[in-house]
Amino acid sequence: MDVFKIILILFIKFFIIENISAESQFNGNYSSEPYNENSRIRLEIDDDRATIKFYQIQQLNTCYESISKKSAVLTFSENKALKSLNSGECPQNSFFDTCEISSSDFLYLGERKLICSIRNNQKQIILYSTNRNRLVGKSAVIGHVDGILVGGRNAVVKEAVKFREEPSILSKNITIIRKLESCCSKSEDEKFTSLQKDWNIVVIARTKEREKIEKWENYWYFVAVYESEFSQVYGWVFGQFIKIEGK
Repeated sequence: MDVFKIILILFIKFFIIENISAESQFNGNYSSEPYNENSRIRLEIDDDRATIKFYQIQQLNTCYESISKKSAVLTFSENKALKSLNSGECPQNSFFDTCEISSSDFLYLGERKLICSIRNNQKQIILYSTNRNRLVGKSAVIGHVDGILVGGRNAVVKEAVKFREEPSILSKNITIIRKLESCCSKSEDEKFTSLQKDWNIVVIARTKEREKIEKWENYWYFVAVYESEFSQVYGWVFGQFIKIEGK
């Protein structure tokens, strides 16, 4: 086999591997608040199309754009056929310029993150991958605590309980500021020094070992608590006081 054929084969193999890699590493769902279904921005990537969902005063808008993938960069462009599907609040040009993919700084938020630049706006937004099933059972360091990821399971608070910065009864309490957002009036804030009965939360991880507190023995759970329709706060709660879906 001559040198030209060898070079050609190597080029073809590299091209295929590079494109497969770009396709597979990007495809999936990303969100600015990965455990909130009503996240302000969600990005769904499939083949050569991107679906961008964003909220404006409780109104969901959906934009469709063409994308090209190369190495670790997504590039967005207009497409007349897709543009006809867009809701009225979509920008005239592309929603994003580019998005760069990298490993997440915090595994509990997702395996990957996209750092996206917004057209005509000198700022970036970070979107985290939301495929939580792949993370179940994996170890993750949360702050300086070694935890086990449980994949973002829904749970309900059984009775009022303190919400802690760390998994310890000696840890500082987290104050939750619940916001009532409205299109026609100022938002109202209400402060809580504990999680309230019947609140819905999302369980992200647990401690590796159980702890005995008074008559109970249970894990501490790292959870997301909704402060508003579009935002959440993270902290620890003792497992005796929550009911996890499916358990």
